[in-house]
Amino acid sequence: MAETKNTLEQRNEAQAKTIQKQAQEIKRLRQELIEADIWSRFAGYLLENCEKQEITEESLQYWMSEMLHKEKEAGVVVLPPTGIVD
Repeated sequence: MAETKNTLEQRNEAQAKTIQKQAQEIKRLRQELIEADIWSRFAGYLLENCEKQEITEESLQYWMSEMLHKEKEAGVVVLPPTGIVD
């Protein structure tokens, strides 16, 4: 009986670890999808709003912030990509 209990506990622990790994992978993939979507929208935003303007690191940061702010005001709720601060 003790052996069966230990075996069940080990199996439960293994299943819990597997579930935790799967949850982490889902979270990572979700973040990648969010970032890909934001970068896709940002490319469109640049094409529509920033034609013939000088492109610098600062201007790109400003435009990303501006796009996210406008989307937030419009009710689009999307987290910014990792490392982007508005």
